[in-house]
Amino acid sequence: MLKRLGVFLTIIAYILDGSTHACKTEQCGGGVGRNIAEALWRLRGGRARLLTAIGDDADGQYIDNIAPGLILSDCLVKSARTAKYAAVFDAKGECLLGLGDMDIHNEITVELVKRHINVLKQAPLVVIDGNIPLTTMDYILGLCKEIRKPVFFEPTDRRKAIKPFHANHSFTFASPNLMELRAMANFFKPDINTIKTNELDEIIELSKIILQFVTMLIVTRGSKGVITIKHANNEKRNVKQLDVQVYSTDILDTVENVSGAGDCFASGFIHGMLQNFTESQCVTVGFETAKQALSCKENVPLKFNIKANSKNNVS
Repeated sequence: MLKRLGVFLTIIAYILDGSTHACKTEQCGGGVGRNIAEALWRLRGGRARLLTAIGDDADGQYIDNIAPGLILSDCLVKSARTAKYAAVFDAKGECLLGLGDMDIHNEITVELVKRHINVLKQAPLVVIDGNIPLTTMDYILGLCKEIRKPVFFEPTDRRKAIKPFHANHSFTFASPNLMELRAMANFFKPDINTIKTNELDEIIELSKIILQFVTMLIVTRGSKGVITIKHANNEKRNVKQLDVQVYSTDILDTVENVSGAGDCFASGFIHGMLQNFTESQCVTVGFETAKQALSCKENVPLKFNIKANSKNNVS
C-alpha cells in the first residue's frame, strides 16, 4: 500500500566532513508495499492491484509506467510530491544511510480505501506494510477481520512493526526480521530480555509472545534464510506446542542490489500460498524470487524466470 521512487547512490570511499564524494546514481521504483505489489503483479500475470497515493508529477508518472494497470484509479494526489527515498550504499552494497520524503503517505486515507472497498473484498489476500497511517491500518484490519479476509503484514522497520497492535488487532501472516520481531515482543512485554547466544532460541521465545495475535510468522534472516513459526495444528491455547521450521538458502557470489530482495521473497511466498503450495514450496519460490532480485539493479526484476504456475517446478 505504498508507492515510492527510489534513488540509490553508491560511493567507494567516504569521510563525513562535508566534502563532495564521487558516486554512481540509479533510480527505480521502491517502497516495501510497492515492491511486493509489483512483484506479485509480474508473478501473477497482472493479477494484483495497489492502493496508494502518488503525486501529480514526473516521478509519479514514472512510477505508474513501471507496471501499467497495477495502481488503482483515484490514487493521484494533485499538487503533491510522489514519495521519494534516497539510500547511500557502500561498495559492498550495504546501506549506510536512508533519507525519505514521505508526506504523501498521509493521503492513503480511510476514505480512499472505502472508494475501493469492492476490490479489497474480492481479493484473496490483503497485503499491508508499516508505512500507511495508523487510522487507515486500523480500518483495514478491522474490516478484514469482519469479512474473514487473510492479511499479510510486512513490518517495514522496527519502529513501524508495532502499529497493528495499538488497537489489539490480530492478523494472519507477518514477515519481520529479528529487530522487528524484538520490537513486536517488547510492545507487549517492555521489560522482556530474551536476547540469547542462540538466535533460534531467541526467535522462538519472542514468537511465543506475538503468536497470540498472528497466526504465522515468517522471520527473515537475510543470507541465513527464514524461520517459520506457528501453533502446531493451529491450536492457540497451548503456546508451548509450536511448529518451527528452519529454511536455509545458498549465498550468491555476486550481488547487484539488496534493497528489494526481502520484498521479493515475501511476494514469492505469497504467490505460492495463493496457489495452495505447501509451506516448503512457498519458501522455495520466495528464495528464488529473492535471488533474482539480488542479481539485478532494479528492486523488482522486470521478469521472474520461475515456472510458478506449476508445483512440479518447485522442489
